[in-house]
Amino acid sequence: MRPDRSGTFAVDEGQATYWIDASGKRVDQPKVERPTPEQALTCQGGLRYFQNGDRWGLQDDTGKTVIEPRYRALSCFSQGVSWTASAGGNSWCPIGPDGKRRAAMDCRQTYYPMIVTHHAPEKFSDNPFENSVLWTRAWLDYQAGHRAEAPRWIPDFGNGGTYSVMGGRASVEAIGPVGTVKLTSIWFVAEIFASH
Repeated sequence: MRPDRSGTFAVDEGQATYWIDASGKRVDQPKVERPTPEQALTCQGGLRYFQNGDRWGLQDDTGKTVIEPRYRALSCFSQGVSWTASAGGNSWCPIGPDGKRRAAMDCRQTYYPMIVTHHAPEKFSDNPFENSVLWTRAWLDYQAGHRAEAPRWIPDFGNGGTYSVMGGRASVEAIGPVGTVKLTSIWFVAEIFASH
């Protein structure tokens, strides 16, 4: 059983999934309304992803560029840092709001905008860095409405079915048994946090 939207819970029983309310009564599956691209691409604090060709940057709510669109992928700012994957690079490096590299922090091989524990990201490449870039680009494309399906998380069934979601972290590349978890929007991530 896992929390879902509107105070309901999804119950997995064998091959079947159904939904119940807090009293245990069966209810219809909650409808998921996909946010607009503008909503989905807006970071906490108001900065918004934008794209120029195949590169991504960040702008404020007036449309002023804060981070030039020169990155294959990047993250929202968290604790004063955005993790960025430059063209031709082989690691994710932190930059500050001034767009300059944060020298006090090491670069990372991988970065994902969220992590589902006991799951691994969908595999787009055998190279861990390239996989994290391609996964994040697929996530950005999905948020922008350019891709029909969100990139998946592949579950590791050894955890008894429990999971949690965290903000972007470094992650080790691994693929578990067949199965999927979809994160359809940043609002879904927030709802999981609120329900735990």
